[in-house]
Amino acid sequence: MKNFLKRALKILIVVGFASLSSCGQEEEGNVSIAAPGSEQFLYPTDAASCYAQKNVSAEAPMPSRDVEASSLQISKIQVSRKDKTKPLTIAYIKISANDASGSSVEKIYAGDELAALKDSWWRTSTREATIAAETQSIVTDCKIFLGGFKVDGAFAGVATIEAVGFEGDDTTNDQIKPFRASTTVRFSSGF
Repeated sequence: MKNFLKRALKILIVVGFASLSSCGQEEEGNVSIAAPGSEQFLYPTDAASCYAQKNVSAEAPMPSRDVEASSLQISKIQVSRKDKTKPLTIAYIKISANDASGSSVEKIYAGDELAALKDSWWRTSTREATIAAETQSIVTDCKIFLGGFKVDGAFAGVATIEAVGFEGDDTTNDQIKPFRASTTVRFSSGF
């Protein structure tokens, strides 16, 4: 219970840091995030998220279609860093954009939904999105989705993908350093 409270406090500090750092100009840090590939497209149908796919059972052998129609699907996310001497924990990944009407659409991947993006995160007992010390970068194994766009004809936009977390080992007296990294992805619809 003590480790849980300690981790929860650190995540609250990270979230507070992310809120404050989004108000001002951000300097380039140790951690970067990328969505490799060219322009992405909106898909007109609903879909099953990685989390839904990993939660099939004998009673429910088909994954639920938990992503709304008109969804942006990004096949992989890469998280890299320059200094790899400390472990890195991702608290959440957020993807956001505006739809054709100007309304904001966003999805936050945290907890089990975040762990479902990478098999090695999903298989751990804690299901934490961690990158071990001495590991330069990781690439997710599964798509991230942003569903629910209101689209009425052809439309193009830009989505922002943001990763927030901390570097350092929270089980020792290691210095914890919050990070926030973001990238953008261009997308369009043809329906």
